[in-house]
Amino acid sequence: MKYYAAALLLTGMFAGCAKQKNSREGCFRVKTIASMCADVIVQIQDPEFYYLGENNWPNPDDGNRLYNHVFRVKNYCAFSKSLSTAIPPGADIRNGFKVKLTDNGPDDSDCIVCLALFTNRPATEQPVLAVANCD
Repeated sequence: MKYYAAALLLTGMFAGCAKQKNSREGCFRVKTIASMCADVIVQIQDPEFYYLGENNWPNPDDGNRLYNHVFRVKNYCAFSKSLSTAIPPGADIRNGFKVKLTDNGPDDSDCIVCLALFTNRPATEQPVLAVANCD
């Protein structure tokens, strides 16, 4: 009986790890809640991916209202280029769009952005690219 319980516990642990790995390979819906130059903060809309963000981030653009499941886009230039191909012209990115996690994101070394940044940016950052759909 002890061996059966241990085997069941280990199987559950490995299944949880496999699910998390598969989730990182998927794509999910976000919406932009704050943006300034190269700082883009998005809020995760899909509960399966909440673990990728942080909670209780005070948004200075919204009277320091607290937001949950947020992260800062790590690869701003590549992300911004992907928005231009994944989002229809004139669409409001505050209404939400789909992103896919990348390993590290493309090289942003040739990117020129202004130096203004949020003073209280989320500590959590993720490399993402905007996508038209989740194929």
